[in-house]
Amino acid sequence: MSRKSKIKATEKVKIVERYLNGELSQKGAAKACGVNKRSIQDWIRIYKTDGPTGLLEQKKIRQYPKALKIQAVQDYLSGLGSMDEICLKYGIWQHPQLLNWIKMYNEGKELKELTGGTSMKKARKTTPQERLMIVKDCLDHDRNFGAMAIKYNCSYQ
Repeated sequence: MSRKSKIKATEKVKIVERYLNGELSQKGAAKACGVNKRSIQDWIRIYKTDGPTGLLEQKKIRQYPKALKIQAVQDYLSGLGSMDEICLKYGIWQHPQLLNWIKMYNEGKELKELTGGTSMKKARKTTPQERLMIVKDCLDHDRNFGAMAIKYNCSYQ
C-alpha cells in the first residue's frame, strides 16, 4: 500500500530545505504548498530522520518494533520530550501513530510487534468451518488479525 501525495517529493524537499535555511516559515511553507502546517511539520521531521529520501512515496506501511513503541510511549509520559521531539528521536513519522500507542498503553492494551500487513494479499480458498476456526482463534488471541492472517496463510479480511 502506498501513500500518495499531491505534492511531489522534490517540491517537499525544496520547501523543507528552504525552511531549514531560514528562508521560509512553517506557515509560509504551508500556504505556498496549499497544505496545513501539520503536514509541513511532518515533512520536516521525516527529512530530519531519514533525509530527503524519506519524503519519497513509500511502497509499504512503516512498522515499528514493540520495544521502540514502549520506549517512545514511556519517554513521552515521563516528560522526556514533546510529541515532536519523541517522534524525531524514535523516527516516528506521524503524531497520530504515537498518540495511538499512548492510548493503547494507557488502556492496558499490549503494543504488538505485528500490526497486519497482509490486507491486500490474494486469499487462498477457505471452507466455512476453517473460517470459523480462524475467527475463534483470533478472538482467543486478543483480536490480532495480522498474526492470524500470517498463521493461517489467508487474507487479513
